[in-house]
Amino acid sequence: MRRVLGYVLALLGIVFLASKNLPQIQTYFPYITQIPQNVILVVGGALIILGIFMIIGWRRGHAPGREVPIYHRNRVVGYRKG
Repeated sequence: MRRVLGYVLALLGIVFLASKNLPQIQTYFPYITQIPQNVILVVGGALIILGIFMIIGWRRGHAPGREVPIYHRNRVVGYRKG
């Protein structure tokens, strides 16, 4: 669900950035022409970045795994993360 919301936010950010240059979008949302260009750039960029972080996840690494025993015949000789 978080990934879907990330895609929606990123798409909304792209539409928000493109709204100043595409007259088709301006016909659907006429109030966008009243917003300054700097505000549109900052908000659109922030939505795209937030969407990307939600798609790929906030953490860089993966969650620590469970330790799994390594067997040699019937004896446990060590553990590895699995």
